[in-house]
Amino acid sequence: MARLCLLLPLLLLALPAIALAEPQPQPELIAAFKREPFRYYTAGGLYEFRRRRSGEEEVVTVPEGESEGDDFDVPIKRSGEHRSAVMELLVVVDNGLYQSHLSRIENSKSKQSVKAYYEYFVGYINKVFENAPTNIRVTVVPAGIAVIKTKDANDWSERSRVSVGGRDFLLAQQALAQFRQWLQRHRNRLPQFDHAMALTQYHTGIRINGEVHEIKGVAQLGQMCNVGANGRGIHSVSLVHDSGTLAGALTAVHEIGHSLGLPHDGERSSAACPDAGRYVMSAALAMSEEAASFSNCSQRALQRFLESPRASCLFHSEADPDRR
Repeated sequence: MARLCLLLPLLLLALPAIALAEPQPQPELIAAFKREPFRYYTAGGLYEFRRRRSGEEEVVTVPEGESEGDDFDVPIKRSGEHRSAVMELLVVVDNGLYQSHLSRIENSKSKQSVKAYYEYFVGYINKVFENAPTNIRVTVVPAGIAVIKTKDANDWSERSRVSVGGRDFLLAQQALAQFRQWLQRHRNRLPQFDHAMALTQYHTGIRINGEVHEIKGVAQLGQMCNVGANGRGIHSVSLVHDSGTLAGALTAVHEIGHSLGLPHDGERSSAACPDAGRYVMSAALAMSEEAASFSNCSQRALQRFLESPRASCLFHSEADPDRR
């Protein structure tokens, strides 16, 4: 059984209150881009899921070219060229999070704005991985961005929702399992991907001894590239609470790190690097200067994974029969 890894919330005293707040009119991620622009790639299309009257779901793909902003040439995966890796990340936005975006923007530009925001989101993830000092450069690009436009099409999120103390939580393990089933059900309607990430506006938590404890995200350890080939289930997945701030993007980096085989600092192969260093693979999210960097232990673990057969999909193009 694949091991689940969790990210706990931690707020340092020096952190401003906005850091873990709900989405703001001017998202912190966009403000960070304006302060220090980073490379990002445009997604090929926006995949929209909503419920038909018959009860079945439909998907609509927005044609390419609707994104506003810069467009960089996406690196090409080349089999055997192991100096660079390209991760194709599928982002799936639940209905609650989609509605929170609509509340901030003009409906006439809703598709372009939501799509552009998550291109920035993936761009920030890419920035952190590209800056990792490993011998193999990792580039993260959007395989596609999917939004759940109606609440009744949001089964992977709504079925695992519970109310605790007046707040809605997703039970992370159940939500992740249902998300995997959702991906399998819609496999032919979605683009190929190396990792699929579910983003939710709801707080996420795990139930321990009858009580729900808040976490920021969850992923399966070392399951990158395990996307259902040869009849196996899809395990290269993660669930992240997106608060509309840098905390959401950093949580996404952390969970992708787990999928790439990186344990928490201070644990397992990273035992030599104390969790108190507050690097990106710390067990608790802390918005420190090191929060967007990998510890020496994480760098070594990432290098080992990239050099292993488990990372094969990151080097194979879509046309390569060995991609999966």
